[in-house]
Amino acid sequence: MDKFNIDDRCCIPCNSIDGLEECPQAIIPGKIIDCSESECTVEFKDPTDSQWKTGEFPIHRVHQDQSLLIIEFGDIESEFTNLDPLTKSLLQFSRLLFDKSDDHVKFFKIRTRLEFNKVAEEFEAYTIIILIGHGCENGIYGLPSEKLFDIQLWTDAFNKYKKKRKLIISLCCETGSPSFGNAISSLPQCDGFLAPENKLNSALASQYYQTFILQYLMDGYSIKSSFDRTELSKVASCNFQLFMNGNQISKSIKNPIPLVKPTPSTHQNRMPEIRTNHHLDQSPP
Repeated sequence: MDKFNIDDRCCIPCNSIDGLEECPQAIIPGKIIDCSESECTVEFKDPTDSQWKTGEFPIHRVHQDQSLLIIEFGDIESEFTNLDPLTKSLLQFSRLLFDKSDDHVKFFKIRTRLEFNKVAEEFEAYTIIILIGHGCENGIYGLPSEKLFDIQLWTDAFNKYKKKRKLIISLCCETGSPSFGNAISSLPQCDGFLAPENKLNSALASQYYQTFILQYLMDGYSIKSSFDRTELSKVASCNFQLFMNGNQISKSIKNPIPLVKPTPSTHQNRMPEIRTNHHLDQSPP
């Protein structure tokens, strides 16, 4: 749960405001007028009539002003058929969240460490960083492929500033390993690190990200609760892990519904049985 001071910039989901359920943007920017332990008074601009209004909201529905940075780690070999479509799906979805999306969502494609160091200068401005690429338990691949974006590189990048804490979401295969996840989440600038522990299909990665972000930003759940609820909502087997403060967080979902794989038929050449509905086939009298 975010902590606020008077005049802090914030954002509230449109579905928490009566009459704005069909608002074109999902997230409404605002300013904190007053705040207690349970609720916040927020001044916001109604996008339907451009009038400034004030409302009281449960504190869990109010977030600090959100901004998303999407980074694609290209490899030339697969980026045009795999990574680029995944990035576009996340980018378009993320833009639907905000009115002036260019102020809240930014995208970079990088391949080398030199480019990474340049993009790292942008880290301070963003609250959520999304990583797209090919990974392993020790980091993310770039070019040349033997030059990993490893934990030391991330530590050096984040240690350049100490201010805004951020959530990091990796959609890179195997970066949810304990070795990498614990190290990233132990950085003082990291609120949480969410990543797949094993191989991950791009379609599932897109669905998982969108489900999590809706739980987190739209429904106002904490990082941990959003993670648990996303685990219940995912459509197929993908093993994401959450790390916070240098530790892997246990899932509250003890017995998720297993993915049922079809059993190959022993009669592959057998024609399907056709059943006749005699009642429908009766000729008219």
